[in-house]
Amino acid sequence: MSNRSNERLPMVIALGVFVALAQLGCLVAIGFAAWGELMSPASPFAYLPDLRSAVVFRGEVYFRVEDMKVGGTREELWAFDLKTGRVREAIGATFSTYRGWVTDGERLWGIGDREVLETDGTTTVTHRPKRLLNAQTGWAFLYEGCPAVLDRDLSDTERLLVLVDGEWEDKGQIAAPPGSGSRQALVFDERIGGAILVPPATGLPRYTKVVPVGETYHLFQLHFWGQKGSIYYREGLDLRATPADDSPPSALDPINAPAESAGWTCLNIECNPYFFGFGTLHRAPLFGGFEGEFWKPSEKNGTQTTRFAMSKNQADPRLTRGITFVSQPDGPEIYALAMSQSWGVDVFRYDGERLTAMPYHIEGAAQWMVRFWTRFVLKVLGVASVGTVLLLVIGSCLLPKANEASHSFGLTTVQLAPLGRRCLAKGIDLTLLITPVVVQMAWLLSIADSETLYTEVTLFSFQYHPEPAQELGRLMLPASCWAVTVFLAIVRYEGRYGVTPGKWLCGVRTLRTTLRPCGFARALLRELLMWFDAPLLLTVIPGMTSLLCTDRRQRIGDLIADTIVVDHRAPERS
Repeated sequence: MSNRSNERLPMVIALGVFVALAQLGCLVAIGFAAWGELMSPASPFAYLPDLRSAVVFRGEVYFRVEDMKVGGTREELWAFDLKTGRVREAIGATFSTYRGWVTDGERLWGIGDREVLETDGTTTVTHRPKRLLNAQTGWAFLYEGCPAVLDRDLSDTERLLVLVDGEWEDKGQIAAPPGSGSRQALVFDERIGGAILVPPATGLPRYTKVVPVGETYHLFQLHFWGQKGSIYYREGLDLRATPADDSPPSALDPINAPAESAGWTCLNIECNPYFFGFGTLHRAPLFGGFEGEFWKPSEKNGTQTTRFAMSKNQADPRLTRGITFVSQPDGPEIYALAMSQSWGVDVFRYDGERLTAMPYHIEGAAQWMVRFWTRFVLKVLGVASVGTVLLLVIGSCLLPKANEASHSFGLTTVQLAPLGRRCLAKGIDLTLLITPVVVQMAWLLSIADSETLYTEVTLFSFQYHPEPAQELGRLMLPASCWAVTVFLAIVRYEGRYGVTPGKWLCGVRTLRTTLRPCGFARALLRELLMWFDAPLLLTVIPGMTSLLCTDRRQRIGDLIADTIVVDHRAPERS
C-alpha cells in the first residue's frame, strides 16, 4: 500500500463508518416499522378464519377468527357487510375453548367452556356458568330461543344443555349414532343403498353440530381418527330420560342399544371432516358441503338425507375446502361462505340451484403478506439504492486521490478502470441476469388475488400440499434456467476473454495481475465473492472500502482471485 493510500485511510474508514451507520439506521427503522405493522391487531397475517359457526346478525356475517400472534388462543369475532363486503372487528375475546356463535336476530352469544359472551351489538356481557363444558362438547346452536350445546361427558354420552339466566340447564340425553360407544354396529349408508359395519369410536374425537330449521333440529356428528373420519346425520334430538342411579349396568350406557341409535344415517366415511361446513340456516333445509357435495333433507331409499353434487356450470374453483351456508333469521336469502387456500373468504349467493359470486372478497393472510412483503422490499431497496449511489459518488471523487491509476507487470503498464464504468458494467450484467426472474415473480404476485393462484399455487400451504409447491417450481423454472445460463456464460467469457456484456459495452476488462486472462475458476470465484463485497446487494461498503484502500483498486473478490479490472480503451504502455 502506498503512502498516499495510508494518508487517505482514516478518511476512507470514516466515510465507510458514516455510510454504514446511516444505512443501518434506516434499515433498522424500516424493520421496526414492518414488525409493528405485522403485529398490529389490524394485520391478518396470523389470522385463521373459522366459518363453521358463522352467523348472520343485523345484515352482517359474523365469523370467528383465531389470532395466532399472541400467546394462548385469542378468539376474535369479525363481521363483514353482505352488500359491500366491508370488514370490521366486532368483538375481541379470549375463550378457554371455543364452541361457536349463535344468534336469535336480536342478540348474539359466544360460547366457551368457561364463559358465555352476550351482546346486542352495542354492549357486551360476560356470563360465567358454574357448570363447565367438557372437552368434546359440540358446536353451539339455538334451542327454543336460547343458546344450547350437546355436552359429551366421561361416559361417552351427550346431554342437551340450555343456557338459562347465565347458567347451563340439563335437558336430558340424546341418542347417539352407532360406533359412538364401545360396540360396533350396522348403519345404513345412503351412498351405497345398504348397511355398513361401523367400528367403535370410544376415546376418539367426536363432535356434534345441530342445525335448527324452524322447529326441526337436524343433527350432524363427526367421528375423527387421524386425518380421516365419518359423518352421520339424523333429524330430531330425541331426548332420553336420565337413568336412575340403581339401574342395571346395561342401562347406564344406553347409546349402545339399537333403539338409542335408530334414525342415524351415514353420509360419508373415510373422509376428512375437518373441512366439512355446516350452515346456520333458519328457513332453508340446506346444510353443508364437502368436496363439492352437499346434503339436504329429503326422502330417498328410506333415508332422511340426499347428497347432490354441483354440476360443472355451478362449480367454482374457489370451493376447495367445503362451504358453509348461512341465512338471516328474518330473510329468505341464503349465502355460501368458502375459505380459500390463501385463508381468505369468498362469498356466494345461493338461489337454490346456482351459486353466484358476490362482487367482493375478504382478504386472507397470503394476499396480505404479498402486499406487505412487496412494500417492505421496495423500502429496503430504496434505502440501499440511495446509500449505494451516495457512496459511489463519493468514492469516485476519492478514488483518483486514494491510489494509483495504473498497474505495471514486467514491461507492460495498463490503466485501471474508473469506478463509474465498473459499476455501470456490473449493473448491466445484473440486469441481464435477474430481469426475467423479476418479471416472473411480478407475474406470480399479480395473480395472487385471482383464482388462478388459488387453484394452482398455494402460497402458504407448501408443507401440507406438495402439489402447489411443485406447480410454483414449474412456473419459475424458465426464469431460473435463464439466470443460471446467463451467469455461467458471463463467467465463461470473463475467464477466457476478460469481458462480459456489461464490461464490453463500458470498455473495461478483467485480467490477472500478470495481465493474462484469469480463467474460468478465478472468474467464478470473484463473481461468487461479490456477495461479500455487496452483502445481499444492500450495501457496497466492504467492496468500496477495499477499492479505496488497495493500490490496484481491487475489491475483496479481486484480492482473493488475484485479478484486476483495467481500462480496455486506454492504450497499453511498454
